[in-house]
Amino acid sequence: QRFTTNANTTVTLPASVAGKSFVIIVQYGGAHTLTWAGGSTLKWSSGVTPSPTSATGKIDIFTFFQDGTNTYGAIFGQNF
Repeated sequence: QRFTTNANTTVTLPASVAGKSFVIIVQYGGAHTLTWAGGSTLKWSSGVTPSPTSATGKIDIFTFFQDGTNTYGAIFGQNF
């Protein structure tokens, strides 16, 4: 999925399905905040939610993998 922010944005991820993976590409339409909804089942490396670039015209790429219980998120790249 790819989208461009036009305001502060909350992304709600789908329920975890074993073996599912996906990529979300975010292009910032302004200096908007990006928030991830997922509660305790959304896991980030080292337990730290990454800080998005949030600069107009820049792109961040996030990858997600699911095991049926949790969703594991990682940054593929930032500030493209």
